[in-house]
Amino acid sequence: MDWFWWLVDTTPFKVPTESGGWSRALTLVSVAGNLAVWLVYTIIPACLVAVVRFQNLANPKLTRLTWLFAHFIFWCGLTHLTRALTFVWPAYRLSALIVVATALGSWVTAGTLAYSLYRWHSSRTEAAAELLERAEGMIRTAARRLWNDRVNEDPADDAGDNDRRDPA
Repeated sequence: MDWFWWLVDTTPFKVPTESGGWSRALTLVSVAGNLAVWLVYTIIPACLVAVVRFQNLANPKLTRLTWLFAHFIFWCGLTHLTRALTFVWPAYRLSALIVVATALGSWVTAGTLAYSLYRWHSSRTEAAAELLERAEGMIRTAARRLWNDRVNEDPADDAGDNDRRDPA
């Protein structure tokens, strides 16, 4: 439990306004901006979770990606909350731990999304190849039928058709 108290110990640190260079207006803008981002980054994952829970998504992979993305956004918001709190409670070690956890979660999310996109693209490519192969077969079959019909035609019928088409 000592590690926790070390993590939240603020005695070696000062709040940014005590370090100089921070006007009251700059402090208010920074704190308000970070709190606004934190609030939005809390609302977005809540909405994503609601979509997953209430829409009964048929694709379990999409459900996992949505949960992972919600987790990622939540942790990003947490970094903004701790940044805003450091103006009144300089728990920089806790803030650093949250940033590291966010970075790890971000890499996991990015890697999972990249892998999912690769798998999706591969399956789409295979499906497209199958579709092209089927289309090519259909075209060959149609061309063979046209050729056979043309070969089996009576030349006299063809001459008569030409007379009807060419009025001159």
